[in-house]
Amino acid sequence: MEKLLTVVMPVWNGERTLRSLLESLVAGADDFDVIAVDDGSTDGTRRVLAEHRVTTIRLEKNGGIAKARNCGIDAVRTRYVAFVDADCAVEKDWAAKMVREFETLKQVYPRAAAVSGRVLPFRPHFIDRLAAYVEHWEYQHGARAEERMKLSTANCICDTQILREVGKFDESLTVDEDRELGLRMVSRGFQVLYSPSVSVWHRHNRKSLSDILSHQFFWGEKTGLTNEWRYRELRKLWFLRWIRHPALYAAVVAPLAVILTWRVVKRLLKHDW
Repeated sequence: MEKLLTVVMPVWNGERTLRSLLESLVAGADDFDVIAVDDGSTDGTRRVLAEHRVTTIRLEKNGGIAKARNCGIDAVRTRYVAFVDADCAVEKDWAAKMVREFETLKQVYPRAAAVSGRVLPFRPHFIDRLAAYVEHWEYQHGARAEERMKLSTANCICDTQILREVGKFDESLTVDEDRELGLRMVSRGFQVLYSPSVSVWHRHNRKSLSDILSHQFFWGEKTGLTNEWRYRELRKLWFLRWIRHPALYAAVVAPLAVILTWRVVKRLLKHDW
């Protein structure tokens, strides 16, 4: 039977978490292919990959996660391509569930280009939950499948042909490249969906509030409002679409960010894990 799916997994120095992910991922890999893109790792990543039934693309020099994913996409020969990060944990039937969910949703959303699932904290501790909400807010909540504008490549599946048609990942971005891709898909008339039925559990190395703040500062320093400004015409708040100067846009978005942060904290404290 023809395979429908290839899973592309970029990894850079992922020895610590990679083995447990691969053990779950390749358990059902008779029905799909797995491509691991080793983005110039210097630890034991190469050895761990050699222990498992995956196709490995090795980049001699670290070129960033967008480039690594694009190298994987270039090798895909299946109708769908799914992405998961090397610091995530998945169920053994994760890949099969992704395909079933995408094909089910395409009957309702015929222009669907991609589906992202939930990205949950690996541990139920406060810092882990806070990091999950701050970094994956759109993929933490929602009781039903619905249209959203952004992607999380920690847990998503895409139509390979559409992905190539819109230009794959923007290699000029060091972070936020997955959300930019989702926004670009929507701007070109495709649909990006969220489904709570397929989850992954994300490990991270943030151990304190200062670690989370440092990570967010790094994200803001690298992309800031770049993608917000680039795709402001997609915003539901009509007045954001008409702001023509980046400085004014930033001044307006800042208080909105404070309001959203307060909503996140309230939900975090009330959520029953």
